[in-house]
Amino acid sequence: MSTIRLTTVALLAVIAPMAAVSLQAQAPTGPAAAKALLRIDAEAENLSAISSLAVSPSGILAVYLRQDGVIRLYSPAGKPVASAGHTGEGPGEFRQLDAIGWIGDTLWASDGRLRRLTRYSADGKFLRAIQLPDRIEQTLPGGTSTRYTGARLQAAYPDGSLLLQAMLFSPPKSEAPKDVMGDPRFAVRTSLEGAVRFVIATDPPNRCMVAGSEVIISMPGSSCPMTLRATPPNASRRVAVLQETSPNGTGSIRVVAVNDRGEPLFEHKRSVPLRRVPSEAHDRQLEGVPSEMREQIVARTRFFPPAFEVQVAPSGAAWIGLDAASGKLREWFRLDASGKPLPSVWLPASAKGLAFDRRGAWAITESEDGSQSIVLYEARP
Repeated sequence: MSTIRLTTVALLAVIAPMAAVSLQAQAPTGPAAAKALLRIDAEAENLSAISSLAVSPSGILAVYLRQDGVIRLYSPAGKPVASAGHTGEGPGEFRQLDAIGWIGDTLWASDGRLRRLTRYSADGKFLRAIQLPDRIEQTLPGGTSTRYTGARLQAAYPDGSLLLQAMLFSPPKSEAPKDVMGDPRFAVRTSLEGAVRFVIATDPPNRCMVAGSEVIISMPGSSCPMTLRATPPNASRRVAVLQETSPNGTGSIRVVAVNDRGEPLFEHKRSVPLRRVPSEAHDRQLEGVPSEMREQIVARTRFFPPAFEVQVAPSGAAWIGLDAASGKLREWFRLDASGKPLPSVWLPASAKGLAFDRRGAWAITESEDGSQSIVLYEARP
C-alpha cells in the first residue's frame, strides 16, 4: 500500500504573497509583541536548521542542530559555552535525535535510530549511554500482559524512568491492511527495562492519516488538526491539546493535563475562530487524492487548525500557540498549573519550539531567507 503525503508547499506558494500584503495593511493598533531580550543570530553563530531547544534549571540553553548533527550549549546571556555529541554511532554520538532535555544540569538526548539515551554534563562532556527498551510490556492482574510497540521517548524522569509514546502491539492476523498508524497512541511511563509502571494517557486516533483501498493519505499538521502534546522539563505532568474544526468556521481546543501517574489535573476548553485555507492552495493539496477519498480529505483540510504548538514551562504553566497568518503576531494562550487562564503573550508568527527560563521564552525564529535564529522574549506570569 502506497502513501500519499500532502505537503505544505502548496499552502506556502499561495499564502506567502498574501502575507506580504496583509502585513503592509496591518493596523498599528492591537496587541503588542513581547519584548525581545536576547538574540542568538543565525549568521553570527553559523546556525543551521534548528530542531529543538531545552533549558536547564541553571539557564543553560541546549540547541539541537539537525543538519550539523550537534547540540550547541549557550549561557543564559546567549554566549556559546560548549557543544555536545556529533554524528556517529560511537559513545556520545548519535544518528538522529527525537528529543533533548535536562534533568538538573545533566543533558539527555534520545536517538530513535540507535535506540539510545545519551547523557552529557552541562559543559558538553559525554557521561553515559543507555539502551532504550525494545520490548514495552505491562503486566496485568491475573498474570496477563499487554505489549506496546513503536515507542518513542517523550521525556525522562528524575528517577530514571521514561515517558514513551507507543502503540498497542497486535500480531498480524491476515494480509488485510492494518489500522493506520496503529491508533490509538498511548503515553506510558516505564522502567529502563521497558516495564510499564503507569499508562499516563490515551490519545485519540490520528485522523490526519486516512486509509483507502490502495493508498494511505497523510495530511500535514499545518492543514489538519492533530493532537499536540508536551511535558515540562521534569516530566511532572503531560499536557495534550485536542483540536477540532467545523464547517461553520468555528474551531475548538481542549487542553487536558495529567500528572506523572496519569491522574487528571485539569481540563480547559476554548472556542477559536478558524482561518480558511485559500482555495488555490487547498486545490493543490488535493492533487493525486483518489476521488472516493476526496470528500473526507476536503472536510479535514478546509481550515487551518486552531492550535499550532503547545509547550509546558517549569512552573507547570501551559502555553498554547494559536493559529496565525505569516507576518502577523501569534497569540500564546496560557494556563497556570491549576488550569486558570494567564495573560496571553504575543510573539511573531514565525516563533516556535519554545523553551523557558525565569525571564521568559526562548524561541526559534525564521527570517524571509529561511535562516533560523534564537530569540529570548520577555514573559512573566
